[in-house]
Amino acid sequence: MFRDGFEAVPNMTCVEKSVQSTFNFPSANGQDAGALVTSACLRLVDIAGTLTLDEPYRGAQFRINGGAWVDPPIVLANNDEIEIRASAPMAIDDVNWVYLYDGGNAVADFLIRTRNDVRPATLFRVGPGRTYTELTQVADLLRAGDIVEVDGNQSYAPVEFQRAGLPASPITIRGIRVSGQRPEIDGGTITVSFRGAHHYVFENIDVTGGSEVCVRNEANDVTIRDSHVHDCTRHGILGADNYSGSLTIDRVEVDHAGGVFNGENLKHPVYIATDRDRYPGSRLRVQHSYIHDYGGNGIKSRSERDEIYYNWIDTGTRINGDVYYTVELNGYEEYESVPGINADVVGNVLVHRNVFGVRLGGDGTGNLRGRVRFVHNTLIVGSAFDQYTPVIRWFDSLESAYLANNVFTRINGDTTPLRIQRDDAVWVNGSIAVAGANNWVPSGSNSIAAGYFPDDWTGTVFGSGNPGYANLSGFDSLDLTVQAASDIDGTASADLDGPTGYEIPDPLAPLTFIAPATAPMSDSALSAIPRAGTATNIGSR
Repeated sequence: MFRDGFEAVPNMTCVEKSVQSTFNFPSANGQDAGALVTSACLRLVDIAGTLTLDEPYRGAQFRINGGAWVDPPIVLANNDEIEIRASAPMAIDDVNWVYLYDGGNAVADFLIRTRNDVRPATLFRVGPGRTYTELTQVADLLRAGDIVEVDGNQSYAPVEFQRAGLPASPITIRGIRVSGQRPEIDGGTITVSFRGAHHYVFENIDVTGGSEVCVRNEANDVTIRDSHVHDCTRHGILGADNYSGSLTIDRVEVDHAGGVFNGENLKHPVYIATDRDRYPGSRLRVQHSYIHDYGGNGIKSRSERDEIYYNWIDTGTRINGDVYYTVELNGYEEYESVPGINADVVGNVLVHRNVFGVRLGGDGTGNLRGRVRFVHNTLIVGSAFDQYTPVIRWFDSLESAYLANNVFTRINGDTTPLRIQRDDAVWVNGSIAVAGANNWVPSGSNSIAAGYFPDDWTGTVFGSGNPGYANLSGFDSLDLTVQAASDIDGTASADLDGPTGYEIPDPLAPLTFIAPATAPMSDSALSAIPRAGTATNIGSR
């Protein structure tokens, strides 16, 4: 369909996508069977000449620049706006994959999935002596709102979930402790997989022994909580680049996972990506969790938004080769991060026993290009950090960073100054944009060498030795209870948003919890600790 002389009027609700990189339409889940479903609107840019979509697929039609619905073939010019409509399948929990073809090559897709709530929610019980003895026996029976109770003190076979819940009616897989023990899912290449299993809650279960991945997420709106993921040969919790949306990791212990393997990319205890096209607005939230004794990076993310709240992350004992950063936040690997990815890192305890701290902005394969808010965190390092080793490394590309009420400290009374940052980034606005307020650092950290310390930080508290915690004598005896009248008691800044114009959207507020004062007990139930009163202490306490 040619439109000679037609000039498109931009639709402000259309999302701009470049045809020079991967793009897809947002998925439409939870549709009524047989319904005619219209996609979101995309404005396609970077078209060199024209783009011809030349094959119909399952009755799909196209609308260009708000015009009439037409059958293919269609011809698109630069800045054209396109929508698709097609029918949902007639079966429950089924998918119509609508592809856009250019000369036989699939260039994009639009997924339409039907609802999965044709019967009332059901309670399934899985365990020894029950009707169902394995999760694999119920996985394909599940409907929105179902609850599966799994008996503890028992080991179960690896399982893949593919049935979807609904936002208001998630499917819940819940472990029931028996003799104090959770149920355990053990072994396999991928021990637990969420594949198109949208809107799930997975709680109170041990997952262990996966040779490639212990928990793999390829779904939207999945919550993993009150669980233990451990002794995974490679990845602990892994989020796929494609077909994955929001993931919450809440009160989860992850340990003895990740590392370096010959001829393979680095593996991590928590490595998450989200699909910005099919699930726009998705985010990774890791909160109240304990990540320790791992290889690779504690949390590595390529999610559209990162929310890292009130965790205790300790590099611990090296596993399967090298251990690197506690937190590494990057951009997408598949395409440029436009708009930039924002990260909110609040209230964490980050313990670094090696020579790596935190890396923000990228890893050489994907740029963050967004804003970082880094507040109320305690960063603890040992003798491996000399006065030239950076605690935070800005890398690849960012727009800005704001750091407030953080404590950068050493163990065992070491008074050696710290290098707070190293700038290896390309900044979106042309120069480094790192502001800070009321952070505690060792005395002398502002005079190591030019450029080591941010010039535009305000209210910095310089101190010697212990900033005010009950015990910093060693990594294995940390007690971060704040002592009265210490350097960090009552000296926190109230400005947690940073310079005007550089705020991140929807920052965590108010600060209602704290990280634990001591390392959590391994294999115990983790809990969210309410904050008493206002946050007057610097750092996570």
